[in-house]
Amino acid sequence: MINSPENNNHFVSRIIPLNNDHPNVPRFDRFRPIIVNSPLIKLLEGRFLEKLNEYLVKKMFPGQVGFVPGCGVLMNLTRAVEIIQTETVQKGNHIFAIFVDFANAYNSVKHDLLFSRLKGILSDCEIDFVRAIYSRNRIKLGRFEIRPNVGVAQGSLISPSLFDIYIEGLLKGIVEQGYTDSDRVLAYADDLLVFVRGYNKLRDTINYIEEWSQNNGMKLNKSKSAIVEFTPRRTRKLFIKSESVLGVPVLPKYKYLGLWLNRKITLDDQLEHIWKKTNFIALKLSPLLHRVLLDYRRNLWRSLLNLYLNLFCQCI
Repeated sequence: MINSPENNNHFVSRIIPLNNDHPNVPRFDRFRPIIVNSPLIKLLEGRFLEKLNEYLVKKMFPGQVGFVPGCGVLMNLTRAVEIIQTETVQKGNHIFAIFVDFANAYNSVKHDLLFSRLKGILSDCEIDFVRAIYSRNRIKLGRFEIRPNVGVAQGSLISPSLFDIYIEGLLKGIVEQGYTDSDRVLAYADDLLVFVRGYNKLRDTINYIEEWSQNNGMKLNKSKSAIVEFTPRRTRKLFIKSESVLGVPVLPKYKYLGLWLNRKITLDDQLEHIWKKTNFIALKLSPLLHRVLLDYRRNLWRSLLNLYLNLFCQCI
C-alpha cells in the first residue's frame, strides 16, 4: 500500500523556476526554483518540527540566527555594527570582515552527510523516516521528472532547520581552528559573516571555508563574496592594498542582510539606498495613489516603507 501509485503521487513536487536575470535568458545556475510539495508531505514532516526547533533554540551555534524561533536579521545586524564600532571606534583597530556567498546553497546539501548530522537530534527511527521521505521525493517540470539526491526542498517545513544543522559544522570549525572568536561568526542561514583581526587569519579563514565547501558539496561563490576592511574614522590607511584576496574581491562597502556597511560605518550609503528604494516604490504606486483613500495610503506606508525605515534606524 505504501508504494501504491496513489500514495507515490503525494511525493511528486512541482517546480516553478524563477528567472533572476529577466528579461534575459539566464544560465541554468541562475534559476531559483520554488518547490510546491503535497500537503501530506508537509504534515508528515511537521512531526519533527518541534524537536528541530528545540535544537535550534537551545543547542545551535549561537551565531546562527536564520530561521531560529525568536530571532531575525536585526539580531545579527546589531551584532555586526557593535563589533565594528567596538574595534574601530573604541579600540582604534582595523578589522577585516569576510562576507560569504554560496552558490545554490540549499540545492547542494548532500543527503548522506545531512542524515549523519541529525544523529543526537532526532532518534534513529525519525532519521530513517526523513530519509524515506527524501528517497521517494520526485520533482516534476512539464513532462520531465527527476528524483533528486542532493538538496533540501524549498517550501518544506523542516528544510530551514535541516540546512542550519548541515552548515553548523562550518561555523564551529572556523572557531575551533582558531581563526576567530565564536562571537565573531555571524550567520543567517547561508548568509555568513566572519570578522578576523589579522591578514594571515583572513587568508586562512577563506582557505578553510573553501575547503569545507568542497568537502560538503557546496560552492563558494567568490565573485559575490567580499572582504571589507573596517577602519577608524580618522585614518585613511588600509592594510589590504590588492583588489582581491584569494579570489575574493576587496570592496569599500557591502550590503549585508539589507544594510549597507562601509569602511567608516557612515549613513551615506544606506540613506542613498533607502532614497532609491522609496522612490522606486513610489513610482510603481503612483498610478494608484491619486485614486485611493487616505486610509489605504496609510496602510501602504506601513506595509512597504515604514518597516523598512524602522529596520534601518534600529540598526544604526
